[in-house]
Amino acid sequence: MATKQQRKFRSLVGKWKQRLWLREWYVDFDYVDTLGDDGNKWQTTASVASKPQYRHALVTVAEDGVKEMSDVNMNRTACHEMVHVALSAYDNMCVEMMSTLPVKAADAFERWRWNEHESVTETLTSILLDAYKEKQSE
Repeated sequence: MATKQQRKFRSLVGKWKQRLWLREWYVDFDYVDTLGDDGNKWQTTASVASKPQYRHALVTVAEDGVKEMSDVNMNRTACHEMVHVALSAYDNMCVEMMSTLPVKAADAFERWRWNEHESVTETLTSILLDAYKEKQSE
């Protein structure tokens, strides 16, 4: 049985899925105790893995993060994860291209790709929240 916070997060993901024209995508949810940090001391609340060729995404959510999250932050996180889904074909293409590089070069490009992908995703999240006149932060 889903908790109130889980149902709220699913609903917000559904809202952003519609707004980002991802209606044909199937989104699964997996709830885990914690996701840990991202290597930069930031606690990860949610992550998404996508298979754009199948229009399928799996959103993994940290129970400990979601249960304490405000509505505003939960909405921002839901939007952010759906932006990742919208960009997933491009991101997967970058990963595939990097697999053709020598290991040392691929490792360097992977760190760069990840940082830039997060930056673009966060910028688009802010743009979308502003465009839909959604509260950005508390």
